[in-house]
Amino acid sequence: MINTVLCYLEKDGKYLMLHRTKKEGDINRDKWIGVGGKLEEGESPEQCLVREVYEETGYQLVSWSFRGLITFVYGDITEQMYLFSSTDFFGEEKICDEGDLEWVPKEDILNLPIWEGDRIFLRRLRDHSPFFSLALHYDRDERLTKRILHEESDKDYLTFRKLNTIPWLVNAFSTRRGGVSEGRYARMNLSFTVGDDPDRVFSNFRIIGEKIGVRTEDMVLAHQTHTTNVMPVGKAHRGMGIVKDRSFCDIDAIMTAESGLCLVTSHADCAPLYFADPVNHAIALAHSGWKGTAGNICKNTVDGMQNNYGTDPKDLIAVIGPAIGAECYEIGPEVADIFRSSYSRSECEAILRPKDKGKYDLDLPGANFINMINCGILPENIEVSDICTCCCHDWMHSHRGSGGKRGGMAAFLMIR
Repeated sequence: MINTVLCYLEKDGKYLMLHRTKKEGDINRDKWIGVGGKLEEGESPEQCLVREVYEETGYQLVSWSFRGLITFVYGDITEQMYLFSSTDFFGEEKICDEGDLEWVPKEDILNLPIWEGDRIFLRRLRDHSPFFSLALHYDRDERLTKRILHEESDKDYLTFRKLNTIPWLVNAFSTRRGGVSEGRYARMNLSFTVGDDPDRVFSNFRIIGEKIGVRTEDMVLAHQTHTTNVMPVGKAHRGMGIVKDRSFCDIDAIMTAESGLCLVTSHADCAPLYFADPVNHAIALAHSGWKGTAGNICKNTVDGMQNNYGTDPKDLIAVIGPAIGAECYEIGPEVADIFRSSYSRSECEAILRPKDKGKYDLDLPGANFINMINCGILPENIEVSDICTCCCHDWMHSHRGSGGKRGGMAAFLMIR
């Protein structure tokens, strides 16, 4: 295994990027990356960091932050990268013999020719995420085939940065951790429809409810059948799907402007879509598989919030939670044709990746991001999770990752 360091120097809202154009046989040829290099014999990552930054840039580091550990797998190459960032350095910038150095605004970084997986950790650097471990596997065509992400703050459920900035919201997404289910459902299974003991499922809802501060009696669980149907819910719906029967069916998105009512949707690869209107104090939660995505349940949800609560899409804060990634989501030509009929040619080029025998990889989160943009939601108001549920099926329930033998996770959203 090769051990390297990678560092992103930051000042005035910009990163110092190296456009690698000068070194023959460079695996990073013509790509933009941070600065760094290989550890020498007997060298610690920090010693290598200081040396490589000085040799490549002329800057002397004073202090730095250890941000993450990246495992890069490409063909027969396995590289362990120690990821750092720094805002504390001095010196005169010099010409680099491996490429051209340029200070690039953070908002422009993701538009550069970079490794696909670099987008994942660059977003985490930008968002000041906690320490993380990320494994990135590529094929010979430099296509990302697997990504496995773990954070230092891993716990029984996730929350989302953009929603956490709204003080009157409760938001969460469950994992497999922390519950009482056993076997293929272990441990936190929140689906009543996959064969698990209903008493265990109810106990799991109670357990996670206590952790996020929501009573099961105040939850309302959508009745998901891969439709694009959206419904407003209120006090009369409290507890439905959890502690009492529903009065509705075939609803994959629910919304409310009432406080103390927790919206819940079920997931095991399909994308959870969170919507919060901070102006009108309204929220919505949607379940978006390939059918819901191609049918644009996102638009139906935004339209519903406009009609019921006066929501302006430009005010919405939105999240696309953990879902199956493009590297794991193979579809046939008949499904690809449905997406071609729903998206423009350029959009299809972004979300459909051709494979052998007429098959494609579908970027489900990417398609939902396009739907959100086309609905009028501002890109800076959208957070996209970097977690592929299939790649991370050791701590996420995944239908494809388990061959259909799995439990279910849940998304939660509530006005306090």
